[in-house]
Amino acid sequence: MWGLIFASFGIAGIILLIRYRNVSSSKYLAILVFGDLSRSPRILNHAFSAANSDINVELLGYFPDKFADIPERIRSHEKIRLRRIPTPEKIVATSNFQYLVLGIKRVVVQFGITLYTLLFLIHTVNFLLVQNPPSIPTLVIAQIVRIIKGSKLIIDWHNFGFTIMGLSRGNETIVVKCAELYEKSFGKYSDAHLVVSNAMADFLRQRFEISGQIIVLHDRAPPHFQPLSIEEKHTFYSTFEPLQKLATKQNVLTLRDDHGLVSYAVNRPAFIVSSTSWTPDEDFSILLDALEQYDTRTSKNIRPRTPDDDDWERVRISDEEGESPERNYAKLLVYISGRGPLKEDFERRLQKRKWNNVNIQTVWLSPEDYPKFLAAADFGISLHTSSSGLDLPMKIVDMFGCGVPVATLEYPT
Repeated sequence: MWGLIFASFGIAGIILLIRYRNVSSSKYLAILVFGDLSRSPRILNHAFSAANSDINVELLGYFPDKFADIPERIRSHEKIRLRRIPTPEKIVATSNFQYLVLGIKRVVVQFGITLYTLLFLIHTVNFLLVQNPPSIPTLVIAQIVRIIKGSKLIIDWHNFGFTIMGLSRGNETIVVKCAELYEKSFGKYSDAHLVVSNAMADFLRQRFEISGQIIVLHDRAPPHFQPLSIEEKHTFYSTFEPLQKLATKQNVLTLRDDHGLVSYAVNRPAFIVSSTSWTPDEDFSILLDALEQYDTRTSKNIRPRTPDDDDWERVRISDEEGESPERNYAKLLVYISGRGPLKEDFERRLQKRKWNNVNIQTVWLSPEDYPKFLAAADFGISLHTSSSGLDLPMKIVDMFGCGVPVATLEYPT
C-alpha cells in the first residue's frame, strides 16, 4: 500500500519537474518523423517555415547514409537542431503472429529512445508536430508528451497507417483492424490536425469522428523548385553523369554553337523523369509495360539508318502497311530518382528488358541537384496509388513548381 503511494508521489514529482523544465521565454517546436528526413519534403518545409518565424526547432527522424542528403537550408539553419532516431531493420515475417511479435519488438526500441529524447534530452517542447503515418509508435508517444509536458499537439496526416498495412497484410485481418482502432483512438486527441486534401478532412470527421480543428494544407513546391532556362538545362545535361554514358559526344539534348548560344539538339530524345520511395503504393510495372509497348511500336518498319545518324536521334517509321508518310518518334531517356525497399526488385526486372529506343535508369540525386533534375525534364510521371485514396504525392507539386507537365493518376482534392 505504502509502496503504491510513494510510487504515485514519485511519478507526480517527475511529471512536475518535466513540466517545470518545459517553461521557457522562447518558443520551441519538436517535429517527430519516423522516416528518412531526406525523403520528407513536407516536414522539412514545416521546419524551415517555423525556424524562419523565430521558433526553435528540434527535428527528430532517420538520417540518410550521407548527412549531406538533407538540404543545406535545414542543416545550416541556426534555429534548427537535428536529432537522430536509429533506423529500424525491415520486418520479414512468414505469419501474422511473427509479424506482430517482430513489430512489437521494433516499436519498443523506438518508443524508449524517442520518448526519452522528448521528455529528458529536449528541455522545452511548447509544440509537438508529428507526421502520420507511421502511426506506431508515433501517436502514443505524442499523447504521452502532450500529457506530461503539456505540449500543444499537431498531427500532420499524410495518409493512414492502417491502410498502408492493409496493402501487405490484408484489409480485413485482425492486425489491420486493431491498427485502425489504435490510429483512431490516439489520433483523436490533438490541438490541431493538418491534412493534405479536403477529402482527407472529411474522412477524419466522419470515420474517425474528430471534432477538433482540421486545417487543409495543400502541398506547395518550395521556392527552389522552379523552371530552368535553356542555358541552365545545358549545364545540367552536360554534368549529369548517367547521361554521359549514352553517347560518344558530351550532350545529346542541347548544343552550344560557335557564337556561344545554346539550342535544343535536332531530333533529340525525350528526357522523362519520375521519383519514388519504392513502396508498395507505386506500381512501376505499369511504366515498364508502357515502355515495352512504345519500344515495340517504334521498332517496326524503321527507316534504314545512315552513317550520319546519331545513336539517340529520333526513329522514323511508317505505318504497318507502309502507306502513310513517315513519322518521327523520339527515343526515350527515362530516369527514376529515389531509394526504398522495392528498388532492388525493380532493377532485377529491368535487367531482363532489352529495348532499342528506350533507356531507363534508377538514380539518386543530392538535394541541390534534385530540383534541377525535375526542371530539366520534358515530362514527369507519378505512379503513386494512395492506399487510402486521399493523400497527394509531393513529387507532383514539385514538378508543377518546375513547370514540367505530369502524367499521373487522378486524386481527390
